[in-house]
Amino acid sequence: MNVTDIVDTLVSDPLSPNPKGWIEPRWEWFPLSRQVWRGFMATSNDLLILTGQCLLLSLALGGWLFKGRLHWRQWIQAMGFQATDALGMALVLCVCTAMVIALQVAPEMVRQGGESYVGSLMSLAMVRELAPIMTALGVVAVVSTSYASEWVSLTNDQQVDALRAMHVSPERYWLLPWVLSTTLMTPLLTLIGCIAGVWAGMGVSQAVAGVSPSLYWQGLWQQTAGADVGWMLLKGLVFGFEAALLACTIGLHTTANGAQSVGEATTKTVVACFVVVATTDYLLTWMIYGG
Repeated sequence: MNVTDIVDTLVSDPLSPNPKGWIEPRWEWFPLSRQVWRGFMATSNDLLILTGQCLLLSLALGGWLFKGRLHWRQWIQAMGFQATDALGMALVLCVCTAMVIALQVAPEMVRQGGESYVGSLMSLAMVRELAPIMTALGVVAVVSTSYASEWVSLTNDQQVDALRAMHVSPERYWLLPWVLSTTLMTPLLTLIGCIAGVWAGMGVSQAVAGVSPSLYWQGLWQQTAGADVGWMLLKGLVFGFEAALLACTIGLHTTANGAQSVGEATTKTVVACFVVVATTDYLLTWMIYGG
């Protein structure tokens, strides 16, 4: 039963000689309601399917990792790829975001006599929130899209079928190192991006508002707690796992059909990762700081 049949079933009256007669005028009152309802049902159906696929893949990867069946060479190559490519994007996003915040906050705080709070506000912004989320977006833009498109390309080139013909699991050979490396490297990238962003914020604060570095660092260290750094790394760990798992799941279940399938997998990966990371960020922040 497809989405159209479900909608027709929900809006029909089986006791009426004309099953759709009782609801049809209501659809005419709201011409787009049928399309909206069908789109909602289709999106919900796709979301449930993707959730189940991610759960099954994570269980399979966890089982292989528990048994020690990790392809070390692929894992090291994946970590090197993230250390070179994803780090640059994470630094750009974190540094530019910190500079924008300092440019907006520092002059206003100096005018209101709150010069000593510039470092504290930068700590709240970067350590608690912006460093993890900006690094995750950088990882999605560079790493997740690469994983999804690469898997579909491997399927198009029949390399996946070749491994299966040799009784080698392509999921264990490729996906497990990809997910593990992204999960472990994202917290490190988050820490590096946070440090770079804090230094960039200090430079902009001093340049545009005359905030002294000593006062800036004093406020930052007074506000920053060890637990905040720990929660920041935890967010990076969760975001990295989600970004890699979604990319691998979408790439694994995208039908290989030439260049069109590569673009489809990449687009779905970006959209799904952005939505899941943003939602998870709110839930984690609420549980840690707002509960």
